[in-house]
Amino acid sequence: MILSVIGSSFFSYFFALIFGFNQNTFFGCFLFFLFIFVYLILRKKSDIASYLKKFWQVLIVGVLVYIIYFAALYPAIFNLYNGYFVMGGPNWQDTAMHLSIIQSLTQGNFPPSAPYFSGAALSYYYFSDLHAAIVGAFTGKFFPQVLVILNPFLAAAFFFSVFALTYQITKKKIFSVIPGIMAVMYGNLGFVNLIMELLKGESNYVGLITTNAFNFDKYYLQMTPMADYFLQNRPMMVGLPAFVLVVLLLISTKKTSRGYLSKIFVAGIITGALIKFQLFGFVVCWIFFGIYFGLKLILKKIKFTKLFKYVFVYGVPSLVVFFLFSLERIGDRSLINIFLDSFSWGSWQRHGVLWLSLFLVENLGLGFLLYIIGFFIKRLWRKIEILSIYIMSFVIVLIPLVMKFTIYEFDMLKFFYYLIPLICVLLTVYFSEYKNKKIAIYIFVFIALISSLSSINMLMHSYFNKGEGYLRSDYEAGIWIIDNTPEKSVFVTMPTVRSAPSDIGGRLRIISYINWPHSHGFNVGVDNVFTRVADVEAVYATGDINQVKLKYGAGYVFYGKEEKGKYPESEKLLDSNKDLRLIYNQDGTKIYEIF
Repeated sequence: MILSVIGSSFFSYFFALIFGFNQNTFFGCFLFFLFIFVYLILRKKSDIASYLKKFWQVLIVGVLVYIIYFAALYPAIFNLYNGYFVMGGPNWQDTAMHLSIIQSLTQGNFPPSAPYFSGAALSYYYFSDLHAAIVGAFTGKFFPQVLVILNPFLAAAFFFSVFALTYQITKKKIFSVIPGIMAVMYGNLGFVNLIMELLKGESNYVGLITTNAFNFDKYYLQMTPMADYFLQNRPMMVGLPAFVLVVLLLISTKKTSRGYLSKIFVAGIITGALIKFQLFGFVVCWIFFGIYFGLKLILKKIKFTKLFKYVFVYGVPSLVVFFLFSLERIGDRSLINIFLDSFSWGSWQRHGVLWLSLFLVENLGLGFLLYIIGFFIKRLWRKIEILSIYIMSFVIVLIPLVMKFTIYEFDMLKFFYYLIPLICVLLTVYFSEYKNKKIAIYIFVFIALISSLSSINMLMHSYFNKGEGYLRSDYEAGIWIIDNTPEKSVFVTMPTVRSAPSDIGGRLRIISYINWPHSHGFNVGVDNVFTRVADVEAVYATGDINQVKLKYGAGYVFYGKEEKGKYPESEKLLDSNKDLRLIYNQDGTKIYEIF
């Protein structure tokens, strides 16, 4: 499943560079992959039939995971409710950014400029959104429900990947299903705060969860549950299952195994591809490769010549893709420059050992405690595959505790999410060795349930919350923009989270909600997020558009609810400006063309 996402995205990307980002290009790509799919089905039909017969229960669970996430997303993404379109639950913020990337690609922004920072190349690892835009290219002008369809697919892929890795190690089906569910539903101890509120008796569960997911507090809870990532964090949706798949491929490589070198090669391709899907995934895959084969060398399982061969087979496809895309510049800096500028020793936040310990326990929960205890009680790490996963998990824990190299400090917490599937796998190894299998299963299911409560609350919050995303007038203005303005047009808007010109119209904004471009590297230099905010606010404060026209090539000024709310007097200034022509005026929304 993950290979299909990665392969189709890269294949379509390179073909789109040659033939254009359009339906004809992607239809040709679709026929190519359809041919390969049918060929593989016919060639492996006996193996597939055997697999379905053996693992049909697992497939049903995977389908249920898809249905659960689909049900949580369906009412939460661009669903019409009481005269406005919902962008509810955890989707209120980052989903808007991903929607703007997807829609701008669909509307011809290719090779892409950053829709939230016009004029700059889209250097963000956006290929998960590219994948959605490819699907969206077949659906017409505007199809936000592509997220409702695709996001649950990636949640199911994560379940299958964790199941496959665990089954490879334990060869026990039921013990491998539990960690798959646990990983895709893992969460913090935020459910305790919800229970405390329920005990007060002031509101019922639905009333509380509709307005609050209880995933954060002002003390230690800083990691949102895993369900939040599979509802709206599209890069991590690919990064997590891809990392697990790489681990699976690498630990499956034995000299006696059929095609063991090809597995390492495929793992290298996936690792390299993550540079455009989820950068941290690229890093953790390389770390695991080094740990696993380093241990094999130390324990004399392989010789230097064999290690060199593995490094070559894994490293060539991985590093080729890395250098192909890592040369892109973000503003006036390279990716390496941003890393060095942001690097510092010490944890992502300056706290003592006690605070950091409580942070790990409250955010990673009961499963984390048992994972630590299990290392000392059950010496299952004597097996090299399990020892490698244990060492990898410790390294992942340590990275955010000893260094920071991201602009936005909380991005370092993404490493802990890569820890979660490893915890689930290691807990499975621990419980599967108990003599009384029935009791072990009951205990493991109980732990998985406790670990899933916060994610269940997040899914319910997504389902019930009716946060306002876009007005009907925003939708109508966005569709009008698609029909009546050129592709890649640059709009002046307020630096808001949601904006009709980009999210619906697929056009570019001078500056969006500041946190996105700021954390993506546009925080310094002559042209940065702060200078752009000042420039667009000057337009609404004074009505003068000369600077944004010359500096950014702005072609239109958008005046909607957000702009009117902060600058109510701006309408008169814009109406009286002779360098502007009013071309759209409906339901309180105006669009001006710049001469």
